[in-house]
Amino acid sequence: MKMTLCAGVFALATLGLLSDGSLARATEFDGQTFTGLFAPARTPPEIVTRLHDTLAEILKDPAIVEKFNALGAEAVAMTPADFTSYLEREDAKWIPVVRKANIKAD
Repeated sequence: MKMTLCAGVFALATLGLLSDGSLARATEFDGQTFTGLFAPARTPPEIVTRLHDTLAEILKDPAIVEKFNALGAEAVAMTPADFTSYLEREDAKWIPVVRKANIKAD
């Protein structure tokens, strides 16, 4: 029998996977990972819409949701505009941290 133990998650909202409410709360820290699909600049809007709509449907599939949950993740579809806004907020939050800490990519 395989068992996974979650010692804590730092986030401002509870994940559905942690339905028991096990969450290490930090009032000013919200660190997450995400996976997103990016298209080349100037991709026609109708192609972006078609990709989004297709992927949003796939992410509703119970088998896909279960696979994400097994990996400790949640399948969430965002509109292209919402994803752009999310990335802008993440940049505004983390770029100053990276600069202040003088973090460099290898």
